[in-house]
Amino acid sequence: MVSLLTTHSFARSIFNFADQEYVFENNDPVEIFIIGEGDELAHSFVESAVTRARKHKQVFPDRKQLLIWTTEHGSEEDRQYLEERNLKPILIDEKQLPVLDLLNALSKIKNIHSLHFFGHHSAVYGAALQSGEQKLNFIDRHDPWQKKHPEYEQKWREVLRNLTESAYIYLHGCNTGFITAVKMSQQFNIPVFGSLSATAFQNLFEDGKWYHRHPGQFPDEGSWASVNRTSFDEKEVCWKGYCSRLKPEVYPYYGYWGDYDTGLPFYKAFCAYDKSYTKDVDRCYRAMIETIWTWPSTIKDSHLSYEGFVDSLKDFLCPLNTKDEFSYINENCMQMLTDIQEGRTPFLFGERMFHGNTTFCSLDGCEYDWQLEHVGDEDTPTYIFISEDYGNEPFAREFELYLKAYEQLFL
Repeated sequence: MVSLLTTHSFARSIFNFADQEYVFENNDPVEIFIIGEGDELAHSFVESAVTRARKHKQVFPDRKQLLIWTTEHGSEEDRQYLEERNLKPILIDEKQLPVLDLLNALSKIKNIHSLHFFGHHSAVYGAALQSGEQKLNFIDRHDPWQKKHPEYEQKWREVLRNLTESAYIYLHGCNTGFITAVKMSQQFNIPVFGSLSATAFQNLFEDGKWYHRHPGQFPDEGSWASVNRTSFDEKEVCWKGYCSRLKPEVYPYYGYWGDYDTGLPFYKAFCAYDKSYTKDVDRCYRAMIETIWTWPSTIKDSHLSYEGFVDSLKDFLCPLNTKDEFSYINENCMQMLTDIQEGRTPFLFGERMFHGNTTFCSLDGCEYDWQLEHVGDEDTPTYIFISEDYGNEPFAREFELYLKAYEQLFL
């Protein structure tokens, strides 16, 4: 059994599903879900990670899912929270989770197939594990475009040696796609998925659809689902954390880090490495397809058929909003993607499906400019992202890319 503990504690809670063997007792592929501190969001990050990990377990029963959760409420309260939900604590301690300690732990786990991060993220400063700690990347705070923390990069290299040939990274927090995801893909030579807007929690409603919980963005009548029969083969109970997911918003980010001009309402795939050989393209495409198979969507068996895959892909790409002035978005998006699927020329210049400029992106990165601004006190510089507007074209481009990936690997 691999011991993850060193002479100093590195983590708050490590757990997996109670119906799985202890994850370190064999050499099965491992999927790791890192959960940052929730603060005012209570257990929302945990629930979204648990929902996603459970979906991975359904689609890939030969893999093991390991969840690492930072300090939250206290060991006894957190242990009770996990055990009530049939989640099996492997280790709980009272320490915080410094980035280097996390990377030390990850470097001891073999056969890592995917790494997921659920938590707060700044486009410039990276992913936050806990308040007051360094961010989970290697971008230097004072010169984010040029310098790196060398000790972070060295530890990441040790982690990379444990990745499988088809491994990928998925960054579920806000604005992860502007810098962090692209740089990770370039530096690590693997697929990385990131967002280009704020990401917000969606929950399953009794009509079988997923809605953001913001006022006006879910139906006036009806109630939130109590069980999830939509995304899973077997009924999963919502209060146990199986009815939550993170999805980018339908407008550019605005908040503490400024008001952005551009963005996208879906997670963008980046394979920003040399793709001269077919095998390197194929592992990019394979990661893309897996992320749709494991997307907690309106389809429970998207991994079993091409039709299920496409339906889940549409749910992944298309925003859903019940506000009267935005209610057309989902229907128009679904129709545009259906036109592409059935060989008709899509109408790209109708009603907007994103309320801001859409960013032009490829597998190698996105096109934008930035403006230097300051937030909070004058010692905290940040960058406001701006771009030309590409309308609804990014939806069509990304949909076509995923269809191409599926066709190349499976048809």
